[in-house]
Amino acid sequence: LRTLIEAGRPAGVKLFGVLSNELGVQIRNSTVEVVRLLAKTSMRMTANANKREGEYSDADLSKILGG
Repeated sequence: LRTLIEAGRPAGVKLFGVLSNELGVQIRNSTVEVVRLLAKTSMRMTANANKREGEYSDADLSKILGG
């Protein structure tokens, strides 16, 4: 790829653009998944803490955590 770009070949530049865009999509998707995982973990920790304090039953906890 570097050789194609350095040689000024349009295919190298186009391929670089496509790969860069795909990498951006993958990074965004990974970021969304990490945020979702952190949110779910935080909700689970809060719900478990509330359950220990007697606020939630097992059925409530199951509903809160989506099964």
